[in-house]
Amino acid sequence: MEVYGLTGGIGSGKSAVCDLLEEYGIPVVSADELARVVVAPGTEGLGEVIDTFGEEVLGADGELDRQAMARIIFADPEARARLEAIIHPRVRERFADVLRVLESAGNSLVIYEIPLLFEKGLESTVAAVIVVAATEAVRVDRVVARSKISPEEVRQ
Repeated sequence: MEVYGLTGGIGSGKSAVCDLLEEYGIPVVSADELARVVVAPGTEGLGEVIDTFGEEVLGADGELDRQAMARIIFADPEARARLEAIIHPRVRERFADVLRVLESAGNSLVIYEIPLLFEKGLESTVAAVIVVAATEAVRVDRVVARSKISPEEVRQ
């Protein structure tokens, strides 16, 4: 199966491109969605995150409080590395599972949306890379409108 990586900065339009590709029948797998799955309530991943960072990263609904987690990891590179050490291996394992299912269903091509493709050195793991780009001003405006956070938080 051929895997094509799709990447771009926050607010660049990755989701819009993925939606278009899916309209053409091309399966798209999101690394961000897989990252949410591996820390869903009741998972070992969430348990390890709580053991590592404490109950303050757990929301009242039993889910990971992503904003609380973001405040921790953006202020401390070592904390970010600890979180990635918990999540990334689980995401890789889950992606391998998804690939097996897609291949068994007869798919020969998949798009893997990975926002940090180059930052994590994963470009050599895909057949080719699609980069979605937009100016910083457009990206910041999109994320501020979508996520209701400040431009400074977006730039972090």
